[in-house]
Amino acid sequence: MPIHLYAAQVDVLREQAIQNYRAGQTQQAVSQLDQLLNKYPHDQKLLADYLFIMSSEKRDLTNFSRFLVNINYVDFPEYAKLPLIQNFRDFKHFKTAIDWSNKFNIQKSVDGRILLSVLYAEAQDVANAKDQLSKIDIKGLTADQLVRVAYAYRLINLPVDALATVEHAYQQQPKSLSVLQEYVYDLIAIGSYKKAQQLLQASEKN
Repeated sequence: MPIHLYAAQVDVLREQAIQNYRAGQTQQAVSQLDQLLNKYPHDQKLLADYLFIMSSEKRDLTNFSRFLVNINYVDFPEYAKLPLIQNFRDFKHFKTAIDWSNKFNIQKSVDGRILLSVLYAEAQDVANAKDQLSKIDIKGLTADQLVRVAYAYRLINLPVDALATVEHAYQQQPKSLSVLQEYVYDLIAIGSYKKAQQLLQASEKN
């Protein structure tokens, strides 16, 4: 079969499986993708969608090594890279997440660099966390991104930098729960207990 016909056929079957998953037919979708991967174990879109579904189902992807070994770092779809790394992080496999982050070169995007900074911070690799954080320009970041940067600073015991970062997030979204939570943690980290308490009281009134 010509390559373009094979690709089109696999894409149609793969998309059918994804539609089944979106319709709530998880087992059927997983079974379909499993069968396709048995035939085409190196198809990068198949691998991406299968692992994405497993991650969405809260499965630890380190248990799927037979699929992980077939990932091509260059051709693996962009949309599946960060969710894959996030899954490793969620299951506390920080070093595995860092390894894959570097394989995928995720720091070429802002979200990727922020995630890598957080991973280094969570792994208590202070030097690499500082290095990645120093390359992030906080101007133009969303409140959610700023919170993640502040969190990384706080983990590596740089509470002043964390506070300066989260204050920008607070200016953007003063009623956001995640912003308020990080703001309170950062205030406590520098010993501003009274201000932290005032912030909590003010948020309760809102």
